[in-house]
Amino acid sequence: MSNPEERGLTREEGLADLETEDPVFNIKAAARLCDTSHATVRRRLQAGKFPTAKRAANGQDWELPLADLWESGRFLVPGPRRPSRA
Repeated sequence: MSNPEERGLTREEGLADLETEDPVFNIKAAARLCDTSHATVRRRLQAGKFPTAKRAANGQDWELPLADLWESGRFLVPGPRRPSRA
């Protein structure tokens, strides 16, 4: 990625681009984020629950946008976990 100043942007404007982009996750990371199994994420991917997911550049992995995880309904990023009682 080029330097924001080289593109005629201030540093703040260049950083603003990062804030608006939708981060993507592979299946394993999405499963961890959503506190579910990678098999569940894969089944939902095959069922079309992540409409803007696409194959990664390596042709094997998937890129699942955070927006798709939120909008799929069941996949809400969990809040902090409560400490377990011993």
